[in-house]
Amino acid sequence: AQRLASGSFGDVLLHTIGSVYEGKAAEYFGEGTFAPLSTRLAKLRAHGHAAASAYKLAQAGVKTYTVFKAIEKSQKEQEKEKEREREKGEAKNPVDTQAHLALEVERTGAMALMLESAWRVSVLDIESTLSHVCDKVLQDSGDAGGRQRRAEGLKSLGAIFCSHGMPDAELDFSAQLKAAMHSVETGLAARAARTE
Repeated sequence: AQRLASGSFGDVLLHTIGSVYEGKAAEYFGEGTFAPLSTRLAKLRAHGHAAASAYKLAQAGVKTYTVFKAIEKSQKEQEKEKEREREKGEAKNPVDTQAHLALEVERTGAMALMLESAWRVSVLDIESTLSHVCDKVLQDSGDAGGRQRRAEGLKSLGAIFCSHGMPDAELDFSAQLKAAMHSVETGLAARAARTE
């Protein structure tokens, strides 16, 4: 678990997997004298979580679309301004550094939003796949004792994963993007140094 947590998005991935495992174990076991009600509440909680994940994905998609439209608008405005300067004969400095810097900041924000959208799609896929797999594992035609042990294993493994993980609400996509870009730049620099 610790090795997986140290990778890119690993801690959040661990928490996501652990949450699915714990939720499926809770659905299987139920708790206390009101076990049937507890099982239904666990299922309801899982459906609510899936709806929240879908909402977060939609929200990230809308944000990404909005930012890309703003970037497109900024680029068109810069092109129009350059064209007006050329027509007036004032095009001495073809690159307005402040406008260029603002556009780069917008692009970096857009890349972070794209990363968030990709992550949200991945989370939905991971949760859905694990949910189906857990259902198969806990509802097979084998003996009840085997299913009971598998459910206990899922519960324990889910607790371990969640304890080593981090909820995605704490995820900073800009920081993840910067770390990934730094890693790529370091790798490219190392490759360039080897070829020289």
